[in-house]
Amino acid sequence: MTSGTVIALDFGAKRIGVAVGESSLGIAHPLSAITVEDNTRRLQAIGALIAEWHPVQVVVGIPQHEGDQVHPLAQRIHRFVRRMRAQYDVPVSLVDERLTSWAASRRLSNAGIAAKQQREHIDAMAACAILETWFEIQQPGATLPRTEMQ
Repeated sequence: MTSGTVIALDFGAKRIGVAVGESSLGIAHPLSAITVEDNTRRLQAIGALIAEWHPVQVVVGIPQHEGDQVHPLAQRIHRFVRRMRAQYDVPVSLVDERLTSWAASRRLSNAGIAAKQQREHIDAMAACAILETWFEIQQPGATLPRTEMQ
């Protein structure tokens, strides 16, 4: 794994949560949420993050169902990732994001943030969970499944 900054994205229909981390430390930090719904403006916001953070990798969460079912958002994420790869000179990987929003909510609850106040933080915290999963996958001997783009 190349050492450097990694950006994680929790892609949603309304918002994209963003987290950053350092690959040599394997620690993720919530950053923000991109709240525009238009993909062109979303890509511009991601471009600004790439220009600011100079990441060696971008990690995007993709929902997976058990078995052969494809999550309705998966196709949209694949298209978005293809556009990102074409527009920016940075590697992009996909990681299973199953249960990341649940884990993010649990972390926020444990930090004393009531459910009603979690909305503004949940997406960035879910991106943290995605990035932590990616860090774990990168460890030698990791047995977590990688998700590749079709």
